[in-house]
Amino acid sequence: MKKTILIAIIGLFAFDKAHAQNMSREAYISAYAKWAVLEMYEYGIPASITLAQGILESGSGNSDLAKFANNHFGIKCHKGWEGLKYYHDDDSIQECFRVYPTVLESYRDHSLFLRTRSRYAGLFELDRTDYVGWARGLKAAGYATNPKYPEMLILSIEDFDLYEYDMYPDPRPEEIANAQSNQKVIKKDTLTNKPVEEEILIVNGRKCVKIKKGFNVAELSFKHNISVSKLYKYNDIISEEMLDTGMYFFLEKKENEGQVDFHKVKTGESMFQLAQMYGVKLQRIYDLNLMEKYMQPMVGEMIYLRYERDTAPKVRTYYEVIQERDSLIEKRKQLEMRRRSGIEKAVVEQRYRLQIEQLKNKNKDEEIKLAEMEYQINKLKKEQEKFQKNKESRKKEIERLEQEEREKQEIKLEEKIEEKKEVFESNPSDNSPKTPIFIKTTSDTNSSVKSKAISTNSIVKPGDITHIVGQGETLFSIARKYSVSLSELKENNMMGDDLNIKIGQEIIIQKKR
Repeated sequence: MKKTILIAIIGLFAFDKAHAQNMSREAYISAYAKWAVLEMYEYGIPASITLAQGILESGSGNSDLAKFANNHFGIKCHKGWEGLKYYHDDDSIQECFRVYPTVLESYRDHSLFLRTRSRYAGLFELDRTDYVGWARGLKAAGYATNPKYPEMLILSIEDFDLYEYDMYPDPRPEEIANAQSNQKVIKKDTLTNKPVEEEILIVNGRKCVKIKKGFNVAELSFKHNISVSKLYKYNDIISEEMLDTGMYFFLEKKENEGQVDFHKVKTGESMFQLAQMYGVKLQRIYDLNLMEKYMQPMVGEMIYLRYERDTAPKVRTYYEVIQERDSLIEKRKQLEMRRRSGIEKAVVEQRYRLQIEQLKNKNKDEEIKLAEMEYQINKLKKEQEKFQKNKESRKKEIERLEQEEREKQEIKLEEKIEEKKEVFESNPSDNSPKTPIFIKTTSDTNSSVKSKAISTNSIVKPGDITHIVGQGETLFSIARKYSVSLSELKENNMMGDDLNIKIGQEIIIQKKR
């Protein structure tokens, strides 16, 4: 279990910087296309196939296997693998996969894996541009178990025009002069194809270069034909993050002892920095000074570089060294800023003024946005208020129309009553009984009943007792009002089963006997 955890930690330190964040397919292609082209010219595998497999097997560099083991092609440990291992669930639980110091090492091992196994030999007889044949051949040779593996590779190649990389020119640099001690060697950059000047130094009898901004171990590996794993071993590192600008980086194994006897430790210095400074193996310095690995000497202690000492020096933690180092870096930055502020004061002032103007313009833009937002909010409020007012207005209008309709009905009822009065007065009958007839009418405020005496009309026989239907009345309520039966009312008014009556309708309550 401890071994597995250690391997995972080492894999994490070896984590390539390109994986700091999730990559898109386009970003993956941009980052690794040059390596795929280089592998094509070194080993004969189409760049399109290498890139498509890398995208598919590593999830564009975002899988756990790619992030923690730099393994972009899903290559398992197999028999004979002596490097670091990473255990991951695949076809079976906790299968063993190879761990690489960098992604470049994964690309190189992929090329060697295909080139050195007889089952893939037939692929190298295909044309370099025949990516369809290569995709199908990989599946037939047993590279993957997914039956759709060829189609997935082909789709990726055609979707992103990866076949164009199969036609790229050879990017390998041409060496103009042999590297010699303290001699400048002219190389060509693999990206721009422009001459790059590189100075080879000799420190403690060993070749090295000085680390500059943009330094990359993989590029150095290309230029000097030394594997990345060897360069890591020569320099006692597990990650490029351990390197600093200005430090020596060795192209050969370092010596077992230095050219000076001692070194007095200064603030921010670590055992690793001393090993690089004097070209001595890191473990050898620990042994000479009777120190355990990862221990760091106190500032002012003498570190032996040629002979073994009798007692170990006083030590401090690596965390303290990092703090000292960060403090020194910050002080240097402050000094550099003060130096630049003195030399380029006018330029800084001009830049500052420009920044102020930009800030003002930005603030104006923010104010405009806020004003626009406030305007939209106020506009919305007004629209809501207007809608509410219209709603109240519509409600009042409906009430007004209903009131007008009620008044019209009442006027019509009054007119009908008056009309019956006139008919009665113009045609009086001496024999007809002067029995009053009570009629129910409505007013504006309630439905009070008004009693009015009227005579019969031309339809109703003289002497009949009648009732004019008012609002809300039914045949049943009228029968109850006059204490007559419903069947008697129906018979008097010759009504069938339909009991519906209307406002203003004349109902015969009692016929003349």
